Amino acid sequence: MDTRPWETMIRVEYINTKKQFIQLYETLKNENAFYFRGQENECWPLRNALHRLKLDRKKKDLPLPNEMKMIGEFMDRLKSKCTGRNLWDVIGAMQHYGIPTRMMDFTESFLIASFFACTEASFSSCSGRFNSIVFAVNRKIPKSGSPDVSLSDLAEFSKEKEVDISYALFVHRMVKPVPRVRIQGGVFLFMHNPYIELAAKLSIENNWFVMRKEKGIYDIEEQWARSTGLLLIQFSLPAPEFLRIKEFLKSENIDDEHLFPDAQGKIRGISNRI
Repeated sequence: MDTRPWETMIRVEYINTKKQFIQLYETLKNENAFYFRGQENECWPLRNALHRLKLDRKKKDLPLPNEMKMIGEFMDRLKSKCTGRNLWDVIGAMQHYGIPTRMMDFTESFLIASFFACTEASFSSCSGRFNSIVFAVNRKIPKSGSPDVSLSDLAEFSKEKEVDISYALFVHRMVKPVPRVRIQGGVFLFMHNPYIELAAKLSIENNWFVMRKEKGIYDIEEQWARSTGLLLIQFSLPAPEFLRIKEFLKSENIDDEHLFPDAQGKIRGISNRI
């Protein structure tokens, strides 16, 4: 069997109570197999901010974003934030300061991802529940160790290739992380082509035929270790359970004041307590 449907490579967990949440947390803590990303809206796709900006501007018939120009301007204007950093650390710093980049924020902590998913989870008046999602990417899929690329090489690095499987998925840990990224256990996932949705990329990366032919992975145990390419953790919580999970996270020091070590943390804390 050389191929498997992509749907069989997605594992889905449903969280409706605090008890289910704690049980899944204990399981994931022992597995240590995923990078996590919490999103407050379960319908949002896995797109980086640069991709979202491009789609928004295209829809409005506005000039498309110029990634290299944004990076160059950031490096010129904020030299102190870029000194001693490689290109990917610079882009990570841009991401931290809210500039649209090709990187997607992930964390090594399920609890921290759950905090971001639950803090502003969308409320459905139809079901009377708070709905959000945590995406978890199998750690075996992204390449660790960022490619050696300078700003002048970025256009060639990003050039569209004939076959999608020739694009790698990378995980980047900042060499000089800003405090917030360090505290949040942050890592960044990115690709050669910033305009591919991550779920689509994972469907290619984790196809058994691709693993065998392109990556030389023939060992059945390794194939199965990668077979859950994407774990979806869907929260659908009535208000009492929603509040219990938030209280549990706070008891683990997963709250605004601890995750945002500056004035923003205090301000967020006040806002979210109202």
